[in-house]
Amino acid sequence: MKNIKRLALMGMMFILFAAFPSACLWQRPLPEAVPISAGGAHTCIIRPAGSVRCWGNNREGHLAFGELNLFATAVPISWLKDVIAVSAGGEHTCALFSDKTIKCWGENSRGELGTGSRKQSNKPFVVTSVKGVGDAGAISAGNGYSCAVLSNRSVKCWGANKDGQLGDGTTADSPEPKTVKGLKKVKQVATASSHTCALLMSGSIKCWGKNDTGQLGDGTSVNSRKPVLVQGIKNGVQVAVGEAHACAVVSDHTIKCWGHNEYGVLGDGSKQDSSTPVLVQDINNAKMVAMRTNFTCALLLDGKVKCWGNNSFGQVGDGSFHDYILPVTVQGINNAVAVIAGDRHACALLADQSVKCWGENVWSQLGTGFIMYYNTAAPAAGISKARMIAGSVSHNCAVMEDGSIKCWGGHYYPANRFTDSEISEIFLAKGSEIKNAQYIFMGDRGTYFLTSEGSLWNLIYSGDGENDRYEWSYVIHKLEDMKNIVSVAPGKEHECFLFKDGSVRCRGNNKYGQLGDGTNNDSQNLVQPKGIEKAMAISGSFDHACALIPDGQVKCWGKNVRGQLGDGTRKDSNLPVLVKGLEGAVQVSAGGWHTCAILKSGEVRCWGVNGWGQLGNGDYKMTLTNTQVKGINNAREVRVGQDHTCVLCEDGSVKCWGTNDHGQVGDGSFKNTPVPQQVLGIDNAKQIAVGWSHSCAVLTDGSVKCWGSDRSGQLARPGKTVSNEPVSVLGLDK
Repeated sequence: MKNIKRLALMGMMFILFAAFPSACLWQRPLPEAVPISAGGAHTCIIRPAGSVRCWGNNREGHLAFGELNLFATAVPISWLKDVIAVSAGGEHTCALFSDKTIKCWGENSRGELGTGSRKQSNKPFVVTSVKGVGDAGAISAGNGYSCAVLSNRSVKCWGANKDGQLGDGTTADSPEPKTVKGLKKVKQVATASSHTCALLMSGSIKCWGKNDTGQLGDGTSVNSRKPVLVQGIKNGVQVAVGEAHACAVVSDHTIKCWGHNEYGVLGDGSKQDSSTPVLVQDINNAKMVAMRTNFTCALLLDGKVKCWGNNSFGQVGDGSFHDYILPVTVQGINNAVAVIAGDRHACALLADQSVKCWGENVWSQLGTGFIMYYNTAAPAAGISKARMIAGSVSHNCAVMEDGSIKCWGGHYYPANRFTDSEISEIFLAKGSEIKNAQYIFMGDRGTYFLTSEGSLWNLIYSGDGENDRYEWSYVIHKLEDMKNIVSVAPGKEHECFLFKDGSVRCRGNNKYGQLGDGTNNDSQNLVQPKGIEKAMAISGSFDHACALIPDGQVKCWGKNVRGQLGDGTRKDSNLPVLVKGLEGAVQVSAGGWHTCAILKSGEVRCWGVNGWGQLGNGDYKMTLTNTQVKGINNAREVRVGQDHTCVLCEDGSVKCWGTNDHGQVGDGSFKNTPVPQQVLGIDNAKQIAVGWSHSCAVLTDGSVKCWGSDRSGQLARPGKTVSNEPVSVLGLDK
């Protein structure tokens, strides 16, 4: 969740004064000038009569809804009335009302709500009035701070101030509004991540705060706690601020930009930073400009929109994923009256009051109805008659009743996601000879299929350099030399095999001793972990492996920096070591940095890292020896992910615990939990699987339900995590 804070910037409420500069600073906007504002991953719009609708991320309560969840379509905020301006910040939102008061809600760890306190409410959607600001004419919410233009045309700011972005001459955070020093006759203020700019009535611009890449525009790279004059602009009509750059529309309808230019966000055809304004090329009819992290957009007088800069998530909107150092036209937008930019998405308000958005949709910020993070179990589309399922980092494979295999999902980047969660039989590996699969074994870099005849197949996927973002290579082949295999435990760069005679053999990287042969020498040939003559089951993860031996004990080997070997130490071991104090085990599952086992009694024991509560013992302390999971005495199957754990119980229910930032616990919340919680919507499961941030279950009828992150399509839900062309926001016509 905090990764949104790192990226999230602000929702700048400049629309009143850019698209409609003739409007009085504190005058209620005309109906045709309905404002819209984008935060890091949420968007809000004022509808006629001062009502407000919002969509996107609400996990810090910044949409002002009681349910801390994602909202995939525009939904009304019933209590917001008589609003004349709304500004979406990183993880908070502010509104200006017709009585000139300001109220804010959401995250408050740096005092960005302006209440005079940094106290975080257990109900972050509670709205609070900004202290001491009762005569405001405009509001701008940034990443961790906010600013307001008052009716006397001075500016007050509050919240985060590490780089002097409050402009009060200090670098101390302030939960109370502070007057920006030396600033008078202000027409508009624009906030960002760590610097702020103000457009003056004279047409000049002043900025303050961080200046390491020249984003203050004063010809230097020296931070300033007080406003400094931007060089070369005397006729500005609107200013906008990004994470490390800024732009202004000037009276001749051209645009000038300054600051960081890594992705070409300044639009001058280069990637060179500039501490003074440079002219954006190919635009001479600009009406307003908007920006965010590493891209910029401009509304033109003819209603079209052009964008440029970083385009990894399609936020430039031209139908590609290529970066641009010069402006390109956004597809399908011909009648826009305003444009806004979020961290990785942009939206245009059209003349008919509809809205179209493009770019990243991870947090439902495009408003298309797509939800990427499900905190309750949802059906996997296109999957029926499944016999078993296995999950990896961000994809799953299932063995069907007829012995065929279906796989879905992708890898780390959302552009890799199958369109509309399309299910593909052995994705990118069609025509294989696998027709009678019985078991699947999945690891970080490979997937193994074992057939009923005992043949073993391997699906390997790999990426390289820039192609990691969009394309991966998939190769499937039969392992002719691997006979009599009954189980595979794939790790990050190693793998172990269990044979019919109970012997275990491993190969691959051995930096941490994960081959268990008493050395740290890599081996592409199979080597035997010493001291394991016979095993009943094996399990592997990143850099360690474990084996269940016939007497009900468990031995583990490899990396142990988080106590995942369970021997009471944090010392890596290139020899198998007994899990201390564990007896009567019937199953073992190794995860990222923790391991769990089921006992004959149905209890579950876990050991290793516990920073997110993944050991299930009620606290968050690392445990070097096994500890009992609370409240479970009827476990049938345990599966360990990166930072969460799930158990299938004898009654068909599923319980999970640990990190829950993507809903992978499935209890209807996004809160981490150190004790097991029942997954909502499942009472008849027969088998489970977990990935890094998602979980799945096969039900008794052969259908599959999944929950958690769907970033790469691993939940097989309809929709896209990115759109490189504009799509309509749903819910605005209700």
